[in-house]
Amino acid sequence: MSEGALLLLDRLLDEVTSLRKEVQELKGIPAVAPNVEDESMDVQAVMDYLGVGSYAARELFKRKDFPTIRIGKKLRTTRKLLDKWLEEQSKTEKTYLRVVNR
Repeated sequence: MSEGALLLLDRLLDEVTSLRKEVQELKGIPAVAPNVEDESMDVQAVMDYLGVGSYAARELFKRKDFPTIRIGKKLRTTRKLLDKWLEEQSKTEKTYLRVVNR
């Protein structure tokens, strides 16, 4: 699928989501609160959650052992997967993460 087609699909998805919210508001249907653990997280969300800079977050996404989900060309993770990964990392002798270039 071409990059232009993917961009168009992203825009359409955003528009459908927006319209769905408007219909729910008009019908008086309360918006369902999403499960925060299941929400996908991009690099910015990982930066905010871990309190790291963009370089460190991007390097995490490049690691082979880092849990990622590919949605089109974009890599995502979830809070649940990230927390599980962090817990596994803390069980090793060294309790710090070392981000290196590959």
